Formats: sequence, C-alpha cells, structure tokens
Amino acid sequence: MPFADAVYNSLNNDSVVFRGNDQESTGQLLRGVVVLCLQSPLRVEKLHLGLVGTLRYSWTDPGLLGNKSILFNHQWSPFVGTHGTSMVLSAGNYEWPFECVLPGDLTESVEGISEASVQYKLTATISRSKLTRDLHTSKALRVIRTPSPEELETMAGVSIDNTWLDKIDYSISIPTKAAPFGGFITLKMLFTPLIKGLKLGEITVLLVETRDCFVQGSNTTHVKEHHTEREVSRWRFKVTMEDWHNTLEDTAQEGWALKKKLDLPNKIRQCVQTLNHSGIKIDHKIKVRVPLCNPDGHISELLTILPIMIFISPNMRLDVNGNMEDRLPVMSNPETATTGPPEYGAHVLDQLYDTSEVFQGARAQSEPVTRAQTPDQADSMRAGSSQASAFTTQRSSLDNAAHNAVENMEMDSREFHDLTRVPTYRTAVRTPFRSHAQFNDDTLPDYHTAAETSSV
Repeated sequence: MPFADAVYNSLNNDSVVFRGNDQESTGQLLRGVVVLCLQSPLRVEKLHLGLVGTLRYSWTDPGLLGNKSILFNHQWSPFVGTHGTSMVLSAGNYEWPFECVLPGDLTESVEGISEASVQYKLTATISRSKLTRDLHTSKALRVIRTPSPEELETMAGVSIDNTWLDKIDYSISIPTKAAPFGGFITLKMLFTPLIKGLKLGEITVLLVETRDCFVQGSNTTHVKEHHTEREVSRWRFKVTMEDWHNTLEDTAQEGWALKKKLDLPNKIRQCVQTLNHSGIKIDHKIKVRVPLCNPDGHISELLTILPIMIFISPNMRLDVNGNMEDRLPVMSNPETATTGPPEYGAHVLDQLYDTSEVFQGARAQSEPVTRAQTPDQADSMRAGSSQASAFTTQRSSLDNAAHNAVENMEMDSREFHDLTRVPTYRTAVRTPFRSHAQFNDDTLPDYHTAAETSSV
C-alpha cells in the first residue's frame, strides 16, 4: 500500500448551520481541504470529491416502495487528471482546497432514530486503472437548522390554567416553548385546593417524543405510514410542606408552588430535534401527572400536556456520534439556556474588552463573559503596565498595539463611568429625545456661543 495516511478530507467545521426555515435562510459556505500522503509514487487517473445527501427509510419494503433517495448531490471538478488518462504522483504530501455554497433550503440532518435518516457525506475518490481497486475515504457532514432570533421571540411561554372537577385550581407553565438540545426546561406548577383535606401525591413529569413517517408509493393513491412514540425522560417530584405557601404570587389564595428544572438529553440517539420535512415529522411534549389524594381515601389523577420545540443551538458542539462535547455558557446559564443565537441588538455572548488579555492572551469562547472594569481597576492596570513592558516585547504586533492603547488611554473616572453606561440599541431607540438644555453644563456649546468665543 503506497499510502502513509491514505487520502482524507478536512473541514473547517463538521457542521453547517442554517438560521430560519428553508424559505428565509441564506446559503452557507462549505470549505475544506483534501489531503493525500504518499510514501511512494502512485499512478492515478483522477482524484475527485463529491457531497451527497441521502434520505433513507428503514421500515419500508424495498421491493415495493424503495428505501433510499438522493436529496443533494454536488461533484467538484477533478483535482488531478481526467477520465481515461493517467498520471504519476510523486511521493510526498498533497493538499487541494475546496469550497461550495450550500443552498438555504437544504434539508437538515436526521439522526438517532431507526426508521428514517437524512445524512450527508463527503467522499474523496482516487480512480486508478481498470484492474486496480479505486481508493475512497468519507467524512460525515451535519446540517443543522436552528430557529431564527425573530422566530424564537414569537414563541411565547405555554401555560395551562384550569379548575379540575371543582377540587383544585392549577396553573402549569413553561417560560418558552423553544428549548435547546442539551439544555433544560423550567417547569412551574401552582396548585390551590378547593376542598379540605385534599393532598398531592408524587408528581411525575414525562418528556415524550412522537415520530410519524410518510412515504408515497409508486401508486400515487397509496401512502405508507409509520408511527412510533417513546419516553425520552422521566422526572419525579415529591410535594413537601416546604412547597406550601400561604400566598401564591401576590394573591389571597394559598396552596402549593413548585419550580423544577428539567435537564434535556445531550445525545442525539436519546432525543431528536423537533422537525417536519421529507415525510418525517417529530414532535415533543411535556406530560405532567399529578395524583390527588381525596379526603375519602381514593386517588384521582390530573394530567396536563405542554407542547415544546427542541432545537439544536449553534452554541453547542456535537461529536461524530451526535453526543454533546461540552456545555457552553449559553447552555448552563438559566437566563439564556432557552434562547437561540442573539439578534444584533442583544449580543449576550459578546465578550467585553478586557485589558488583562494583553498579559493573559486571548480567552477561550467558553469562558464566562468578563465584566466591565471599574475606574479603580483601570487605574491599577495603568500602574502595572510599566512592570509588564519586558513581557510585552515578546508578544505579537497585535498584542503590542493593544498594550500601547492601554498606556495611551487617558480618561478620568467620571468619563470612564459614563462610557460603561452606554445603553443598548433597544433602550436607546425607546428613550425620548432630550434637548441640549437638559444636559449638564459640560455639553458642547451652541453655534453662537462658539462663534463669540472664537472672536475674542
């Protein structure tokens, strides 16, 4: 075998993320490189690369309906050679970069379920002579479609408020319908008994995944369907005396109040994202079962169902097996775990400028966001900049520029404090207009004042 590492593909990112539905999302650039390592010369006809997206149904009868179809097929021009002719590649290492703009309506990947799948695969092939076996290598590409920020904003929370058999008033809610894969859902439950002696048993909460597949047969009037449902997660909560409150949410009613965190699975094979395309529909819902212990001793059950949408956030990473590699701050922060990528005016993940980076280097994106510095902290940094001059001479030109910017920064504590109070875009556009007369005396003078001063 004349290969050291054979031929393989290297992608800048193993996942491509589309924001919004297939009607509103824009195309995404796929870029990578094909690498060939040869220990000895090799005669080849051509070396080419292709990206193929395949839809498979494993529950259908291949003899009647077929179980495989091509959703996407892109072939690059051969990097080496042409069909019918051959050439010899000398020993050594070769690299051929490639790129392609994927259309915005590309079907997202479907993994983790047995009855259907949508997979994308990059395959590099070395074609050789007719009597010699061709060489192939493949790399999986995951296509992710996540809701747009505008779509997430319209997904209000889900709440069920009702009275059950004149025995109990209840309110069960979640703050938002959208939940990120590998994140969590905050479940809030309020119960007010309407009869004396009523007690609550152990509450059971279920995350249920429902899957439906539809395949059009050769006969247009025949459609083959497949339905399955599975329990993804189960939680149990005991109701204790600590959950009893004399006043529920500033009301005159008394009852039980519970607020629970429901961690979602972090493996694709355990839970698939909510979707509906290519004859595959996957839905998710939260089932809440509340046993009611009546005064006469018999037990009845209150059942509520809350629909949710589970999406794959671009702020998380999945390995080749669909397992979450790590939890970024957006997944562990209660305030942002149920949100998708921020819109322009709400960059909650943007890292503020920190002069300590001149001495510590660039921080990893997974570190917590640095807080804005106080005037005292800024003064202490300026005082310590001279001690670090010997170290900064070994830094790159970019770090030297940042270091000089810190040394040349001259502002008093009041100016620094004012800069840290710059409002967000949304706050600014909603703030009423203020004339110059409403500002302090240190604002810029008007035209007449400036003209009189210059003439003196």
